[in-house]
Amino acid sequence: MRAIREGYVPNQPIREAFLRSGLTTYDVALFCKWVKGKQKSPDTTRVERYLGLKAMKGVRFNVSIAEHNALKIIEALNLDPVDFRDIGL
Repeated sequence: MRAIREGYVPNQPIREAFLRSGLTTYDVALFCKWVKGKQKSPDTTRVERYLGLKAMKGVRFNVSIAEHNALKIIEALNLDPVDFRDIGL
């Protein structure tokens, strides 16, 4: 298991909450205002990578997420950050 850098938290509990939520990566990207391209379409790949659902550079999956991004996703899921204090939030 890789060490988690300062300012980052494990993404597994957030990923599990996302998978239970019934929301899509499109919904989360739209809520977080993460967009790409000239058309400003929601950046679903960013959400997938932050949550460790999609590999980065083809082989490596993220195991952590920056605290500020974790809080955005938790807010998009309409959850309370207090419920994630055991991971360091």
